[in-house]
Amino acid sequence: MGIRRSSLLVGLAASLALGPWASAGAAPLKEPEVDAAVQVTADPSAGRGHATPVLAMHPDDPQTLVLAEGNAYTSRCMVHISRNGGLSWSPATQPPTPPDWPGCGFAVTGALADLAFAPDGTLYYAFSAFQPTTYQQRIYLARSSDLGLTWDTTALPRIGPNPSRREFGADSMPSIVVDRNDPNLVYVGWWSNNAVWNMPESITGASSSIWCRLVDNRAISRPWLSVSRDGGGTFSDPVDMAPGVGHCTTEPYLTQGKDGAIQAFFGEATRTLEEGKAPPAHLYSSASRDQGRTFTVSPVHTQSAPADGRSSTSTSDWLSGPSPAVNPKTGDLYVTWEELGQGVPQILFSRSTDEGKTWSPPKKINDGDPKRDWDFSDQMPTMNVAPNGRIDVAWYDYRNDPTFKEGDTRNNFQDVYYASSSDGGLTWSKNRPLEDRPIDRRFGPRRTGGIYGPLGLVSTDEAAFVAWDDTRNGNEQNGNQDIYFTRVRYAPPAEVFGKVDTGISPWVAGLLGAAIAVAIGGLVVVIGAQDIRRRKGPEDAPSGVPPVRERSIT
Repeated sequence: MGIRRSSLLVGLAASLALGPWASAGAAPLKEPEVDAAVQVTADPSAGRGHATPVLAMHPDDPQTLVLAEGNAYTSRCMVHISRNGGLSWSPATQPPTPPDWPGCGFAVTGALADLAFAPDGTLYYAFSAFQPTTYQQRIYLARSSDLGLTWDTTALPRIGPNPSRREFGADSMPSIVVDRNDPNLVYVGWWSNNAVWNMPESITGASSSIWCRLVDNRAISRPWLSVSRDGGGTFSDPVDMAPGVGHCTTEPYLTQGKDGAIQAFFGEATRTLEEGKAPPAHLYSSASRDQGRTFTVSPVHTQSAPADGRSSTSTSDWLSGPSPAVNPKTGDLYVTWEELGQGVPQILFSRSTDEGKTWSPPKKINDGDPKRDWDFSDQMPTMNVAPNGRIDVAWYDYRNDPTFKEGDTRNNFQDVYYASSSDGGLTWSKNRPLEDRPIDRRFGPRRTGGIYGPLGLVSTDEAAFVAWDDTRNGNEQNGNQDIYFTRVRYAPPAEVFGKVDTGISPWVAGLLGAAIAVAIGGLVVVIGAQDIRRRKGPEDAPSGVPPVRERSIT
């Protein structure tokens, strides 16, 4: 199998007795360590397409994690629970969807769903339900006081298309904030009229229509917010979070500033019905200081130039998928995004120290560039901030694609990369991969359905917890894709897992996280306790693909 064993299983007892995890008072690690990946989805069926995970952490118990994801092939949304910091995950449960909206609707880019805990431990789960006869979607919010054993579900006001005007689209890509001081105050944002580009002419009857505008040149793709003041029981009428923005927007992502303001971040699509070169797209922040009743928009960044990928046109530019966060110590606002302007795409970061009034010049996070250029968000950077102020960012990355040939127009193999900053984003750590093998994107929901979405990421002082979708158990015939999870540890396992009683000894927890032989899809990966490396030889490479480089995973 091309795998090097750095320790023999017969020596396991000695490793346990003398390993570095026996003492909970061990010194912090000099360098963070990446634990072995754990498969979250236990679905054995062929032709499964689990995609676009999102993570949430219980406010009183960092060992309790919730992961939401969806099967792109069956339109089912599922929730998984871990009570031991991600070492193991419960079988999937499916929150109920209304009979007249039975499916879970995917968007072709952006978040499938969102999760948030209230300060009192109530779990909120927002998703877009799908109507199979009309192909429409609407936003629902489910809430649970027992970690998903039971759910109460509420429909949000629907924007949707106006059939009399031959509009087509969907309400999708929700984002949640629960007020940190009031568990009854729940904000849900979403994007309206996603997917108009699929068939604008057949729906609108006008060849001059484009994906986010109709013949009257009205921008119908907008970021909306609705507010519940009774813990998700009822919701206010939606408010457009982009007043004064004349172009179509992309999906919004919410956070709450230290001052209590709701901050929405979204990009722009500068497509019009007019001839000529489109202006560069903007990244915007939009703040509400009156509990979502009104918003004030401010530009964060102007893209360097219209995207110049091989599929781009002179009449369009695009910026989407920003990920915002707030430093809990300083109150500074942060945002990261994928820059699609001139040259190859980049992962950029900016910060505001004055509650979003002004923003720093962008700082590049990725220290290696992809070999191709493209014009549509693909790397999906996701950010979170630990209580101590450490900023964690994870993203999909194509820098190591072994199939690249000059002139190629598609990305095939990607990795999950991670970087952190301990000085407010002024400097960033060296990028490091989080999985032990590249992800083959020549099949699966990305290739067959164009399903692109962010990763899951939550942070503590001791670790960053990351989830992603991965095709390692699939092939071109079955298209299988699963959800995988790992930890980037800044402390020994005894500290990461020793905060609460998980029912597992801390050093055994560390062993399970980083030093057991895991059988995945028939491939046994033996992982050593100290020095862990997986080598792939020519016999392991996919047909027609050069051997993948050696990867150290701790």
